[in-house]
Amino acid sequence: MTLPPSDLEQIKGKIFSLQEALQQQLPNYVTILRDIHRFLQADGTAVVLLSEDEVAAICLGLSKQTGIVIATAAAAKGLGRKKSGANMTLDDLM
Repeated sequence: MTLPPSDLEQIKGKIFSLQEALQQQLPNYVTILRDIHRFLQADGTAVVLLSEDEVAAICLGLSKQTGIVIATAAAAKGLGRKKSGANMTLDDLM
């Protein structure tokens, strides 16, 4: 299933509005996120048509709204050292 160009333009416009609202620290980013969520919920195939930057903008908005920080720096690994399961990170599994 493919999206009509008008629907794709609409979601991309919402994502652009979200980026602008986040950069200007406007409180309406929550409303824009809700609109994007409803659109993607109605047609999940739109996700594959988004660029990495557009997906990143959505993730940034969600991170700000929920207060969850996504780790960006990997923890330094020690050579020859083993970690217990309680102290294991995702990087240890890769």
